[in-house]
Amino acid sequence: MKNKEKQSFQNEYTSFMSRKTNLRQTQIITLTDYHRKQIEDIQQDKQNMLKDFQKKKDDLRTQLKRKKDLLEQTKKELDSMNEYQVHCKSNRKLF
Repeated sequence: MKNKEKQSFQNEYTSFMSRKTNLRQTQIITLTDYHRKQIEDIQQDKQNMLKDFQKKKDDLRTQLKRKKDLLEQTKKELDSMNEYQVHCKSNRKLF
């Protein structure tokens, strides 16, 4: 009987260790899947942020161009007015 008990104990122990090993492997796979999903989510967030950044950058460039154009137009108008003022002042001196 001792051999049967010993064999039974060994079988139970082997079965227990096998279940424990399988459980750990499953946990590792599950954890790896979890981390893989986290990495994918982070990469997707990064892509979304880059797209948003590029759009904002383009919008700001467009605004800057408009402001530069407006400034240039205003400078031209100011120069035009200055010429008029100089012309008016010189005409006053004549009278």
